[in-house]
Parts: sequence; C-alpha cells; structure tokens
Amino acid sequence: MRFFIAHLWSFSHIKGLKVRKAPGEGQITNKVLKLLSSKALNAGVPQGSVLLPTLFVLYINELLEIISNPIYSFADNSTLISCMEPGKPLSSQGTVRCCQQHVSQINVDIKTIIERGLVNKVQFNVQKTQATTLAKKSHIGLPTVEMEGHPIVESLSVKLLRININNNMSWHDHVVSIAKTASQKLGVWFRCRKLYTPELLYKAQIRPSLKYCSHHSLKLPDTIQKRAIRLIDTPNLTKDLHGLEHRRRVADLSLFYRLKDEVPLCAMWQIVHNEVQSAETPEGGVWKGQN
Repeated sequence: MRFFIAHLWSFSHIKGLKVRKAPGEGQITNKVLKLLSSKALNAGVPQGSVLLPTLFVLYINELLEIISNPIYSFADNSTLISCMEPGKPLSSQGTVRCCQQHVSQINVDIKTIIERGLVNKVQFNVQKTQATTLAKKSHIGLPTVEMEGHPIVESLSVKLLRININNNMSWHDHVVSIAKTASQKLGVWFRCRKLYTPELLYKAQIRPSLKYCSHHSLKLPDTIQKRAIRLIDTPNLTKDLHGLEHRRRVADLSLFYRLKDEVPLCAMWQIVHNEVQSAETPEGGVWKGQN
C-alpha cells in the first residue's frame, strides 16, 4: 500500500511594508509606487524590486530545514508530502493508526511553518491551502489535516506545475482538462486565422497544450490534432506532421541521450524511426515497439 498526503498553500499578502518614491527617481512600473506619498503594500513585494530575490530566499529556504517531511517549494506556493511506504500488510486498525501518525506529522510541520512565518512577518493563506490523499483504496475515515486550528477540507485533486493530480491516481481528469483547453484554443484559432498564418497559430497555441499529456492517454489529444488538421486544410503543412506519440518518443529518447551519452546516436535514431505502434504498454511498463 502506498499512501500520500500532499499539501499546497500560497503565501498571502505581505502586510505592513511601506514604500516611498521621492521626486526625481527613475520610473518604476508598479502603479502603487508612482504615488509620492507613503502607501502600504497589500500585494507582496513590488514587481521588479531588488529586494524580491532576497526576501524570497528568506521566506522559503528555511522551510527546507525545519520540518520532518519533504517539502517542494515553488515561486508562490509550497507542497508538503508524507509518504506511507509499502511494506508488511497491515490490518485495518493498523492502517488507521499509521495514517494518523502521518497526519500528525503533517500538522506539526504546518504549525512549525506558520510559527516561522510569524517570525518573518509572513502570513499564509488558509483559504488557498489544499490537502489531498493519493491512494487506490477508499478515502473514507481518514484523519483531517489542520492549519491554524481550521480543518482543511480534502480536495479531490491538486494542480502542481500545470498537472492535475487526482486523489485516486487516475490521469483521466488531467487528460480531459488538456483536451478541453486545446479545443477552446482551436476555436479562437479559427477566428484569428485571417490575422496570422495557420502554422504559426497551431505551433504557438495549440500544439504546446497537446504535448502536456502522457503518451498513455493520447486518444483525446489525437482527436484535437485531427480536427486542427481538417481546419488548417493545407496538405503542404500537415502531410509530414508526426503523431503525438512519435513526438513524445523523440523527447524521451533525447532526454535519455543526455543522461546516457554513451549510447550511440545512430542506435537511438533507428529506434525513433521504427514503426509507431499502440501507446499502451503491457505489464511491467515495457513499451510495445520494435527495438
């Protein structure tokens, strides 16, 4: 059994700071700073401020050392994760006790982070904080994660780096979201086709969305690409357009080549140009393709 608890919270506005712009200073793009009188900042650090990188380091880097669970920090949010490693099978009561221990550790880490934030005069936004459990089994009866005494309602999914992670470890919702976004962009592209070339619009707006998807779930994205080819209606542009599966294999092999530079380039070139078969894989994760 593998049990994960992921938490996502965002920094709230930094309050109490004041900025004054004296006459004769250079232009500052932030509208708040264009005022000559002193104004309180209610939207964090001014954009373009030289203090921004330093303050970011002060607020974020300490979190990596003062908590017991792994934490992954990004520009405006952090993700705290607790993992229940697979091991000896547990009874139902043993599983509940183990889950309670993990949640207790998460709550202790959240309390530590909030206390550290108060020292640095930073407040965390409870309303934007999410909690979810990633597991194949039922989520009923799991303990609750708390922040500042408020229970965090468990979300069915969290979005990290544009990837929608479902609590039942299924990629269906993410694939549907990608296909929906690409379909909407395709409608906008059709209306703007007279202003820009079809190739430019497709490569700049639609194709990047379709790439942000696993090669194991290409049915919906492939449908969007076929629709785009029909709308472009320019055989000279679309006749040599490779399928999404082929492009993902090229990207995977390029990454593999950078990591394993001892592999001859000609060998990988031969793998890429083999016939592209089904994107499904058998048990064990071995690719159904020619070697």
